[in-house]
Order: sequence, then structure tokens, then C-alpha cells
Amino acid sequence: METLKELVSVINLQKIRQIKLITEDTDDPDKIKELYDLIATSQVESDEDAMRILYNNGSPKSYSRMKNRLKDRLINTLFFIDINQYSKTKYEVALHKIKRNYAVIGILLDRIKRTAAVELGEKTIKLAIKYEEVETVLSLSKLLRKHFTVYAYDKKKKKYYSQLMNNYLKYYQQEIQAEELYIDLANAILQNKNIEGYIKNNAHNIHEVVQNQKTNKNYFFNFYAYDALYFIILNERNYQKLLNLTDEAIEFFKNKEGFSKVALFGYNFKKGYTQLNLGYITEALKTFEVCKEMGPTPGSISWFNIHAYICMTAIILEKYDYALETLSKVTSFKHFNKLNKSLKEPWLVKEAYLNFLIKMKKVDPNSHKLKSFKIGKFLNEVPTYSKDKSGYNIAIIIIQLLYFLLDRKFSKFIDRIDALNQYSYRYLRNDDTLRSNCFIKMMLKIPDHNFHPVAVKRHTKKLKATLNNTKPDIREHSSHIEIIPYETLWELVLELLEKQKGG
Repeated sequence: METLKELVSVINLQKIRQIKLITEDTDDPDKIKELYDLIATSQVESDEDAMRILYNNGSPKSYSRMKNRLKDRLINTLFFIDINQYSKTKYEVALHKIKRNYAVIGILLDRIKRTAAVELGEKTIKLAIKYEEVETVLSLSKLLRKHFTVYAYDKKKKKYYSQLMNNYLKYYQQEIQAEELYIDLANAILQNKNIEGYIKNNAHNIHEVVQNQKTNKNYFFNFYAYDALYFIILNERNYQKLLNLTDEAIEFFKNKEGFSKVALFGYNFKKGYTQLNLGYITEALKTFEVCKEMGPTPGSISWFNIHAYICMTAIILEKYDYALETLSKVTSFKHFNKLNKSLKEPWLVKEAYLNFLIKMKKVDPNSHKLKSFKIGKFLNEVPTYSKDKSGYNIAIIIIQLLYFLLDRKFSKFIDRIDALNQYSYRYLRNDDTLRSNCFIKMMLKIPDHNFHPVAVKRHTKKLKATLNNTKPDIREHSSHIEIIPYETLWELVLELLEKQKGG
């Protein structure tokens, strides 16, 4: 069903209603059309849904046969799409034209229509060279070299396509080498593996990729090369070197006018992340805003990520109104409630902290309307994070404690702080959680000193110094743990205790 849904989504974008193309030469055109419409209008999510509507839960063989026929016809219909209408940019138009023409050339050659195939091949290879489609240039130059050597000898063209083939064979091999480095490093990082050994064993390949960048200016080779080098330098935690790399990559992809903006967006994003780690917070926010202005599709992973980093950076800078505006934009997204929990829950946690800031009168509550907040309801909305044992849960436990202080529920605060102490002992015992551990120990001092702000401040002085001297771990997952920098959050805790004392 997923394959069908993807095919229908592409066809349906073009408002193709020429059902003849989809349903001709079949014994059951009405059911094929009906299935197409059911998928196009999102009335079915699974094969079981479709079979229940179309066959009243019966005839699984008939349904399977009909589904396969629809799939074949949708694939055929892809060739009738108006590329200019479907594509959003000139680059997409060119890319689709190159791929479609390449497929047509193969069909023509199979039908022994060599003249038409060669004419289309010469036209297509020029477009492929312009848009640096290395693999297509290599395949077409090989085909054209053979034609002008064997079938229609042309000395000049034979020499041209032979040289082109040899050049692009070199480019293709270099691209494969860079891509392999990139995917192996990306996989290792996703699997939380130590990549030191891999880097050491591939030192020669890494050196070759760097050397090849001096002469190979093709888009995709450099896309993979820069990403591989980014992972290597990131592993070293050499953020100044990383900033230089991101600037170099941005400059390179800026000059690729007319190409995909994916790389330019990605390297501005990486630059903002690097600036955060260097402590250039204001500059990082500006860089993230550049990414936002590039217009990632609302609801896409890139869209959520850039808004998450803008929200995080705004909070660090204590631009709470801006953080609230960003949060409101995301949570009011029409499909927000249907999001996967791993995407949705971090925003609910941010929402809880921003509501706390509103109650502390650090944010204008009328600047952006948030739904009424209740701590009990919030805890029911974040079941995944509540059960997490790798650090994410700490943000939820802390916000509970803050609300207990706000509501003067001191006995509940004491009960929860004991659980926090146990949690810290069991799960926060490595360098990555040092700041969280330090903040928890500070929170533990609150009931020890009878919620008295002066005594608490005095007895947490050393812990506060340790916290100040421990650099924040700014990584993607850390933005879900330390929502408000612990230094700032602690000042808010002391302010709250002072208010409670005065009240």
C-alpha cells in the first residue's frame, strides 16, 4: 500500500484525471479508478481498508491482482506528467528531463531506433553536463562513443566522447569514494559507534578525497566530501576548524547557482550549530534564521529541526517572546497532533517550560496564545519521555518540581526530589550528563535548607561554580534535556523561593 500511496501522490499532484491512461485494457476499470480515488483522497490507509470497501472483506486474490494493475498503470502514467508544471525549480525540471530522456533512450535502443536514440542522447548529455549528473554523462558518453566508432564513424565525435567518458569515469569513481566515506561515517554515528578506528583505517581515502576537492568541482562529489569531513572534524570537537569548513562549503554551494538548495541549507544549519558550540549565540540565531528564510517545507524534518534550534537559541539569549512565537508556530501546525511521538513530545516539553516562564512573568502571556497548561495533563501527553532512562526524562522531572514550587506543594516537592535523587544515581553517571547531575544536586539542597533562598544559595555555591565551569553539551538531543540553561533556571528557582518566602 505504501508504494501505491507514493505513486498516487505524485500523479495526483498533477491533477491527472485521464483515467484512460490508468484503466485501459483491463477487465475491472471501475474498481481500479475507485481504488485510485480512495488513495488520492486519503480515505484508506491500508490494504485491509481498501479490501473492506471494494470487496466487502472478500476476494483477496482479486484485490491483489487489481492493485498490481493499478501500480503498473501509475508507473506508466509517470511518463505523461508535465515536468514543467510538476517541478518547483529549473533544477528539478532539468533533473526530471535527464532521467526521463535516459529511460526513453534505452527503450528506443531496445526497439532498434538508433537514430532517434542518438539524437536524444546528444541533447540530453549537454543537459547532464550542465547539471553535473556524473553517472548519466558517463553512461551516455559511453553509448555515444560506441555509436560514432562503430555505427556512424565520426573521428571528431569519437575523440570528444572518449575523452568525456574517461574524465567522467574518474569523477564517478571519486564520487563513489566520497559517498562511501560519508555513508559509513553517518551509519557509525547513527549507531553511536566509536568512529576513531574507522577514520584511522581510512586515512588514505580521506586524504584522497581532500586532494580530489582541488580539481573536482562537481556538486554531488563535494556534497559527500564536505559531509564526510564534517563528521570527522565534529568527532574531534574542533569547532573553530568546523566553522572554517562550513564557511568553505557555504561559499562552494553558493556558487552552484541553479542547483538544489539542500546543501546550502544543510551547511548553514551546521554553521549555526557550530557557532552555538563556540558560544557565538547571537550569530547562531542569525544563521538559523537564514535557514528558515530558505523556506523548508512546513511539516518536514528540516522545518521542525530549524524551528527547534531557533527556539533553543532564543531561550539561551532570553528572547522568550521570540521562543514563544516559534513554539506557537510549530504547535499550531495543522498536523501537529498527528505527529510521531518522537517529534511531538520535545515540543510539549518546551511548551511546559515556556508556560513556567509566563507564570514567572518573564514572557508576555498575551503575545502568543498558548493552550491552558496543567501539569497532570502534560505528563499524560509525554509517555515516551516519561519512561526514558537516558537523560530526556530529567527535563520532565525538573518541570514537575518547578510547578510544585509555584503551587507551594512542598510535600510533593520533597517526595519527587527523592525520586530525582534515585534517578540521578542510576542513570546520570557519565560526562555527558554532568550538568544535569550538578543541577539535580543543587535542587536536592532546597528541602535540606527548608526552602530558604539565602541558605540554599549559600550551600549551593560550589555546585553553581562547577555548573558555570562545565560547558553545555549542545547537540540535537541536549536541546530536549536542558530546555532553559541550568544557570538561568537556577536563578529563576532562587527568585521563586524568594517570592515564596515573601508570600
